[in-house]
Amino acid sequence: MTVRDIIAKYQGCSGGKLIFSDPYGNHIPIVFDAFITEMNQTFSLSYDSEEVYGRNDPIMSYRNTKRTISLAWMLPANDLYEAKLNRLKTRLLIRMLYPRYENTKSREIEKFNFGLSSAKQNSIYGRANDRTILNDPAAKSSFNEYFQLKTDLTDINDTAKNSFFTDQNKYFQTTRAGYHHTQTMVENPIIGIKYANLISNGDQNPLMGYLDGLSPQPVLDQGYYTECTGEVTNPITKIKERVLAGQYPKVYQLSCNFNVIHTDDLGFGGSGERMSEIFSY
Repeated sequence: MTVRDIIAKYQGCSGGKLIFSDPYGNHIPIVFDAFITEMNQTFSLSYDSEEVYGRNDPIMSYRNTKRTISLAWMLPANDLYEAKLNRLKTRLLIRMLYPRYENTKSREIEKFNFGLSSAKQNSIYGRANDRTILNDPAAKSSFNEYFQLKTDLTDINDTAKNSFFTDQNKYFQTTRAGYHHTQTMVENPIIGIKYANLISNGDQNPLMGYLDGLSPQPVLDQGYYTECTGEVTNPITKIKERVLAGQYPKVYQLSCNFNVIHTDDLGFGGSGERMSEIFSY
């Protein structure tokens, strides 16, 4: 399921879903059942000022307009598995704040030794594109939802690994090649944010931009859910999984500062017409 599918799924919902997405398609979209506590927008205009002789006021030349959004939200949990789900989503959001690196030399060796076409490589690396983090909340409990996410993430990793390393010899060949070369950053950590009709672009799709800070904070005075060491049955795979003892906060509080990258044509044309509908309504 793509980001567009997720947006369409929740479009008719009376309550907004806070959606964080990766425009590159390397991360599954993260959908929060969020209680928004703060949402402030700031538009900052920059000008170049030039003082000239005999003129009281400087000559002002427009440079740009910057838009930032300050956002804060709460994540309460009704039970243990919803608390674990909130913790997992929070950690996945943190993971999206780091860039993607690629070893070009290693990729060439893989293609030469194992005969992988570029289409096959793209298929393997892009396997996460059609994954979604949420099932329909009305149809499944937070228990199923938590294990669905864990199953999706595990399946993506195993599929990519098994597709590349069909035997142990190839595994060690590729691993050694990868470790002997310097990694190159190929993608910046750009993020898309969508919250109902309040945070979106002119087409009601996610706003593109970057976070210059994220603060996830468990609200300690609200207490914890405690889990003991034992075995539980994954409702998706029907396989028993061992869990370790842990404490999971009942409430998380998150805040971020989002810098918008303008993807719409803003301003006015030669006859005064609007170049975009993003601020029309």
